[in-house]
Amino acid sequence: MKVLIYGAGVIGSLYAARLKQGGHDVTLLARGQRLADLRKRGLEMEDLITGERLTMTIDAVDALGPEDRYDLVITLVPKHCVAEILPALSANHLVPCILFLGNNAAGPEALAAAVGRERVLMGFPGAAGTREGNLVRFMDSRKGRRFPVIVGAPYPEATARLPEAMALFRQAGTPALLERRIDDWLKSHAAFILPLAGATYMTDMDVARLADTRDALVMLARSLRESMGALRAAGVTATPFFFRLLRWLPEPLLVYVARRRLRTPAAQHGLSHAHGARQELAHLAQEFSELSSASGYSMPITDFLCAHIAPEAEPLPGGSTQLPLDWRGVWRDVALLMGAAAVWTMVRIYRRERRALARETREL
Repeated sequence: MKVLIYGAGVIGSLYAARLKQGGHDVTLLARGQRLADLRKRGLEMEDLITGERLTMTIDAVDALGPEDRYDLVITLVPKHCVAEILPALSANHLVPCILFLGNNAAGPEALAAAVGRERVLMGFPGAAGTREGNLVRFMDSRKGRRFPVIVGAPYPEATARLPEAMALFRQAGTPALLERRIDDWLKSHAAFILPLAGATYMTDMDVARLADTRDALVMLARSLRESMGALRAAGVTATPFFFRLLRWLPEPLLVYVARRRLRTPAAQHGLSHAHGARQELAHLAQEFSELSSASGYSMPITDFLCAHIAPEAEPLPGGSTQLPLDWRGVWRDVALLMGAAAVWTMVRIYRRERRALARETREL
């Protein structure tokens, strides 16, 4: 399969390498110094988990022309740069399918208007990392299992393109999962990642410091519940189902889980891309704010956290513990459990009495 990967950042470089290893004809679109480095030195990769290094040559171009032929174009550019590449994609009518991989809280309408509903697939990559010069340090696996690529068709006209796109990744050893509500999935991902990114920036991009700062974790928990409420108000089904639970889990439990997860190496590597993603996250925050505002839903805590994406925002002191935990959800859940236990006990007693009465009736 002949594939053009539009964007030679961390994820674009990684998937170019993976797909080429899978036997596909891959071209990487890059510009400036990145293009020069690729042509001179090829792809230089390092796995953050295993330490394994990989170097390979790769075909590289600086543009997509109207007459260029590819079986598939995969875009892997930051969300704030997508509008810049749409004219080139629109001018080429020979590419049958374009897979837009990455953040999107605005929906597929602008993409479809540019290239046609029948050509638009959307999804999200299963990898993270950083780039230092020509060296790409990446993480795309855990305990030997690669993270999946999420793929879906926002419009019925493009559904027939899904099997081929998913097979492309699977042949390269990267799982591909079909998401039938891909627009909802991407908006849900934005609702999840924005509070996390805001809290990370608020603790000076130090994930370990975030895990040890209770006030940041409390605001993170409240922002997550708030952003999930914004999705519901906007008529978006939070996807996957776990996100819906965030609105109901007690705050102390959310804080505890977040602290445990943020102390893992996977979380620290996964959030490392925040160092170079301020522009994209600011753009995504604006998209999500517009989604929330259109439904009349207010997000004061999420807005406060997202304000810390700006580099001039004052970070929160490490270890701050000024905010009290909200235990009301815990008492509610305890009351529900006690009520359920009482009902279960009463049902057991009722059934036992009925059986005893039935035995006495038979004996008579």
